[in-house]
Amino acid sequence: MISHLLREGTTDELSNSAQFLVSLLVCFPEVATVKFRPRSRSLTLSFTITRRLTAEEVSSLTQHLQEALGVYWDLFQSEDPIEVCRFSHEVWDELTQLHVERDVDSLTPGELGVLVGVLREGFLEELMVDSPFLDEDERVFQQEMMEEILAEVRLERSGREVFGFREEGRVIIANESRRRSLLRFRP
Repeated sequence: MISHLLREGTTDELSNSAQFLVSLLVCFPEVATVKFRPRSRSLTLSFTITRRLTAEEVSSLTQHLQEALGVYWDLFQSEDPIEVCRFSHEVWDELTQLHVERDVDSLTPGELGVLVGVLREGFLEELMVDSPFLDEDERVFQQEMMEEILAEVRLERSGREVFGFREEGRVIIANESRRRSLLRFRP
């Protein structure tokens, strides 16, 4: 079970978007950060690779991700059109951070699994992975809950940007417009 510690003076209620980010970060320890932008209806996931990737490696990775996701979309995607699917990256010294931006209206937890699987397969020991928070049964349950929460997020048309990341074995969710509003989650 996931418990949360709230900043003093905040409500005990989490927004659907914050709940979704918590579930995503708990279920997928490969995701370094995640940001939800309600205005653009988009989600940006970041993954950290512990070495500097060349331009050719990034291009090859992006192509491989597009192909794998294309197969998934052909097999399992609903009739919702895919409006946003962008890849970008940043390189710092000996680290590469890969960013994947997707629209939440057509995103599915299954697609997230494919994305993470391709990155794990391609970078085995080089993909920075936090310690898993959940055992397998809890992870399956959280993934099922993620689909329900994502359905609620799709219905929301307003709200604040929400940002999630990991710190010392915790998932931290911040309101992007007020970074002081940190919510800390401990599995």
